[in-house]
Amino acid sequence: MLTTAQRVDNGIAWLDYRRPNWRNRINWAALDMASMNDCVLGQTGGWSDPRREVPYGLSHYGFKNDLDSGITYEELDTEWRRRA
Repeated sequence: MLTTAQRVDNGIAWLDYRRPNWRNRINWAALDMASMNDCVLGQTGGWSDPRREVPYGLSHYGFKNDLDSGITYEELDTEWRRRA
């Protein structure tokens, strides 16, 4: 099972490859991973393509919570701010 940090690292790698300069488009103060508009994907181009392009599901990349493993949106918010 992946940790929150590992999931966010996967998401960072995906964004670096698919959406160059994504960090410059994020309003970190408004970041809210529970919001489709204020999450990392929402702020960098939307949700339309990632669902088709991420082979292991959105939670594997830290784009979505994973209640089965106990990872919450609050933990994702914190980890995205810390790691990005």
